[in-house]
Amino acid sequence: MRALARASAFALFLAGSWASPRAHARGQDVLAMFDEAMRLREQGKCDRAVPLFLAAQKIDETLIPTEYYLAECYEKLGETASAWSRYVRVAAKCQQRGYTEQERFARKRAAALEKRLSHLVLTVPAEVSALPGLEIRCDGDLLDSAAWSAPAPVNPGKHIIEVRATGRQDVTLIVDTDGPGTTREVEVPLPPPLPAEPLPAKEEPAPPPSAASSEAPPPPRSAAPAVSLSERPSPPRSQGSFRRTAALWLGGVGLASVAGGVATGAVAIARTDTLRERLQAQRTAAEKGEALAVANVSTGLFVAGGILVGGAAVLLLTSPSPSTTRGTGLVFAPMLGPGAAGGTARGAF
Repeated sequence: MRALARASAFALFLAGSWASPRAHARGQDVLAMFDEAMRLREQGKCDRAVPLFLAAQKIDETLIPTEYYLAECYEKLGETASAWSRYVRVAAKCQQRGYTEQERFARKRAAALEKRLSHLVLTVPAEVSALPGLEIRCDGDLLDSAAWSAPAPVNPGKHIIEVRATGRQDVTLIVDTDGPGTTREVEVPLPPPLPAEPLPAKEEPAPPPSAASSEAPPPPRSAAPAVSLSERPSPPRSQGSFRRTAALWLGGVGLASVAGGVATGAVAIARTDTLRERLQAQRTAAEKGEALAVANVSTGLFVAGGILVGGAAVLLLTSPSPSTTRGTGLVFAPMLGPGAAGGTARGAF
């Protein structure tokens, strides 16, 4: 019975000149699309027939059979909301053209699907609805503001809700319907504002060149090369240092000569006294000559030592003063005793 009813319905739409797209087609392209879509529909390939029906409908929206078979394919694919909306549009077109029976049939098909429809209700708060340039789309279709809070028929499955507003970031919601004959309510959130763009940094103008700056800058001072302590050069020895050293050496030799003269003088005196006692009665020329020779040596050493000490004194007195505060000097103290003679020398350098 059901198959018979559908066959009768098809015959009703195909009957009359209005039912055939050949009488209303505006070109061979529409006719070719319609024929190919009908062939696929009869083979049960509604998923492939739908794009062809849509393309033909876009070229000529007055074609009632094209939209009717498109609604039928949607219904077979389980897209109840799309099929219901197409049946309603077919009924409206038939009413405009006075096709009463066809209108009644299309409305009956739409009413049968209405009980199975899923509905989506969008709740838009006042702060969101007041945003400038607000747009709300469902699956890419722009929703009129009057339909925001009204239950809208949707196909079963997931749906994408997009919210856009001027100066706000886009918000995307994914909503899944609960099943046939159910209603899903969704509150539209307030889109966050766009991040503020950083202000460009102000470039301060460069100060005008002054008279001082117009002159050539002085050449950079080169840094003195660093000298390691371990490699620090020793100060050159001055002439005064050399003269002081020579004076000290001469003074030392002179003092040694004086000491030698004192020692030999003491020996000569001792021998003279001894000889005087031994030779009171008899003096020999040889012994007298030996005592005289020792005395001459002593005299010579005294003279040489005096000269050397004098030269050392001259050198010390005429040499430049040293840079340090430490003093230099030489002290000689002769010592005489019974049967012996000598001296001590002290110096600071």
